[in-house]
Amino acid sequence: GRALPGAGRPGPRTGPLHRRGAQPPGPRGGRQRRRRPPGRDVAHQGHPSRPATLLLSVAYDPGWHAWVDGRPVQTEMLAPALLGVALGPGPHDVLFRYEGFAWYPELWALGVFGLVGLGVLGYRER
Repeated sequence: GRALPGAGRPGPRTGPLHRRGAQPPGPRGGRQRRRRPPGRDVAHQGHPSRPATLLLSVAYDPGWHAWVDGRPVQTEMLAPALLGVALGPGPHDVLFRYEGFAWYPELWALGVFGLVGLGVLGYRER
């Protein structure tokens, strides 16, 4: 068969995503804006037109906490690498913050003391 004209070649880049300065469209049913504050925080401003779940693509960990409009909310694991919070319709300011395990220095000290203790006990038995 005969090839169609232009087959195998990319067409002209005239779609909305290819115009100079054009932004990809937002999610269906609302507007959104995300910013990354300094540190371990992720902030998001959204305006869903219906109840929605805001998804953050990070490995789920119980150390992730979320606040919607300044109030703490429950996070949920949507998949092992997806964290989410439920939002109602309307404008919302969402803040995600990671607060990791705070007892690492104490655990290191306990480990060092444990190893020293085992070393002393082993030395005494000789």
